[in-house]
Amino acid sequence: MLAALLCAALVCGCGVGEFGPAALSAPQGEAKPKPTPRTGRDGAPLVPVKKGEYPLGGDPQLDDWDQLPARSFRVKKTFFIQKYEVTNWLYARFLNSAGYRGEDPTKGFGSQGRQVLLRTTSPWCHIRWDTKRYIVDAGWEDHPVVCVTWFGATAYAKFYRMKLPSEEQWEVAARGAKGNTFPWGNTWRADRLCWALRPGPASPPTVAVGSIGKRGESWCGAADMAGNVAEWTRSPCDVGLVDGSKYVIRGGSWLNDESQRVLFHGARRAFADADEASPAIGFRCVK
Repeated sequence: MLAALLCAALVCGCGVGEFGPAALSAPQGEAKPKPTPRTGRDGAPLVPVKKGEYPLGGDPQLDDWDQLPARSFRVKKTFFIQKYEVTNWLYARFLNSAGYRGEDPTKGFGSQGRQVLLRTTSPWCHIRWDTKRYIVDAGWEDHPVVCVTWFGATAYAKFYRMKLPSEEQWEVAARGAKGNTFPWGNTWRADRLCWALRPGPASPPTVAVGSIGKRGESWCGAADMAGNVAEWTRSPCDVGLVDGSKYVIRGGSWLNDESQRVLFHGARRAFADADEASPAIGFRCVK
């Protein structure tokens, strides 16, 4: 039923987001869905970020080195960002469609050599190699993929002719023209994100993408831009000792608690090694 719903959405040009993220958890398949103006080549829904001027940085609650310098950033052409973080089901389908095989799949990255894309052997990872293909642990299909490296996120984006967002694009999608502190506005709301102290059961650590609902979305309709998992960007680290091996991550995650609440600010930047396969880092793409 869900598979038919997803196919119907793609054929008629409707965004699958209108049926909720559960529509992305159809049975495992290899075929690439046909893109529409409101979906990417992976079939996942996109939301537009319109051209215009947007503020960056300037958050008075953050230190200068924890955010970009305060300035206006011009989006010259409307771009699209995925409404939801890439899920386990979507990533497993990518690995199968692209022909990867075995545990901890790798890919060559020029002078950087072969790099692990996804640490499937981690107990935190819910995608497994099952002798012939990659499968997702039952019940985890709609949760964001984790234990994915920057290389793994980049490979997925490239396969579907997209990119990881730059940190500027990510911040614009999270904060909007008003430069909101949080995706939903300027007031802290503990029930609008998945974090270490979220109301309700403490397990599992992540939640299905988009399950918090519209109250947690940013101005452009992007879900989970605070909490659930932090997200890779394509922007390299530009502070401290830079050797090209660290990239900017944004958004904070399920691991962060009250003492780390600033990580949920839309302007807050953090960094991670490109080969880090963290249970708290995932990604979404732009086109």
